[in-house]
Amino acid sequence: MNHLEFELAILGRNETVEYENIIYSDCAFIKLHVDNVDLIKATKNRKGVIVWDELKKTKTDSGKFLLMTCMCGVADDSDFELVNVVKTNTSVKWEFN
Repeated sequence: MNHLEFELAILGRNETVEYENIIYSDCAFIKLHVDNVDLIKATKNRKGVIVWDELKKTKTDSGKFLLMTCMCGVADDSDFELVNVVKTNTSVKWEFN
């Protein structure tokens, strides 16, 4: 079973980070770690953001959800696929391709 972790990163006005040729500052974003690997640093093209409306649905529903998308907002740009979410009374299982 994989270990999934979200890390909140807050950038102040004098801090910047560049992802996919876009410079971000004075903002907050979530870093996704799978098995203690920071996916933003470990992958070249699969950078993305969480689709919060879809993530909220996984609290109550099972099914296929678009949990991540490209930083530009178009999931196809970074080849993200639907994540199969299986919810039981005691757990939530996310199956990534």
